[in-house]
Amino acid sequence: ALNSAIVVTEPLSDKLWSEIGWDGYEVLGDAAHTYCYAQRTREGRIAMGGRGVPYRFGSKTDVRGVTQQATIDKLHKILTTLLPQT
Repeated sequence: ALNSAIVVTEPLSDKLWSEIGWDGYEVLGDAAHTYCYAQRTREGRIAMGGRGVPYRFGSKTDVRGVTQQATIDKLHKILTTLLPQT
């Protein structure tokens, strides 16, 4: 098994969704980043995830169970690069 990390936006307004052009609940992926995927949630947020966390045997988290800040920063940068409106 592998693990994954995810960042989630605040709920976006209907106007912003329209500006982005994301009208449905399609899932998207970015092959340029090989581990990046995103989806629109029922609550109107964007959930962006990827395999940025270093793999630990058995998909264990670090001793604190926390995602590394560098992983969060990478995913946030990808999100704002792909969708600068966010």
